[in-house]
Amino acid sequence: MSESKLLFNLQKSDTKVSTINIEIRDTKFKLNDDSSIVKAKDLNGLVLSKLTSIKSIRNKLEKNLQILKDKSESINTKIYSGFIKTEKELTALQEELANLSKLIEETEDEILTIMIDQDRYTEGLEKSSIQLSAAEETRQRNIPELKHALCQLESEFKSASIENEKARSKCSNSALMKYDQLCKTHKGIGVSTLVSNLCSTCRVSVPTKTIQELKSATSFVFCNSCQRILCLPD
Repeated sequence: MSESKLLFNLQKSDTKVSTINIEIRDTKFKLNDDSSIVKAKDLNGLVLSKLTSIKSIRNKLEKNLQILKDKSESINTKIYSGFIKTEKELTALQEELANLSKLIEETEDEILTIMIDQDRYTEGLEKSSIQLSAAEETRQRNIPELKHALCQLESEFKSASIENEKARSKCSNSALMKYDQLCKTHKGIGVSTLVSNLCSTCRVSVPTKTIQELKSATSFVFCNSCQRILCLPD
């Protein structure tokens, strides 16, 4: 088998090892990635915090409302008690009652607004809680599958690495040096096959003279365009 063909086989082996290695890294990342749960927890916590704050505000408003109503009732009782002796005192009490009525109305409006917000955030908390539960369930369901996939990939990587070492051992040191250099500078592809009269990688036409050299060559023949090692197809 020609040296270029041996290198082409090595390149296929290198690609397989690299692909499996990437899949292993991706699977490990997924195993350790709980970002969906963290995100769902953060959202749930924010909604819960806001809802707690709204409830506290509503509680204070309702207490204030009750105080205002008690004052208003007390003034009403005083006005109609028969103990008011002067017009001035009556007018003062009526003005205070009017102010209290205004404050009561404003407070009731605030409570109504806060109740609407409370309903909205209560609904939001329910939704965020469902999202959190779904994220946790999905995570728990996926972990065994990911562990199984990782185990298979690591087994495949071990086998592919052994085959890769065998493929490298068949190539001469000088050929490996040239191949490794080309792979480093040509995005991992140092050897390209000939498809009709085209370089399969750069898709540029290979001169007829170069093709003839390739068919009878005992040393490497390079693509005139991308400078990769050319190899005849099977």
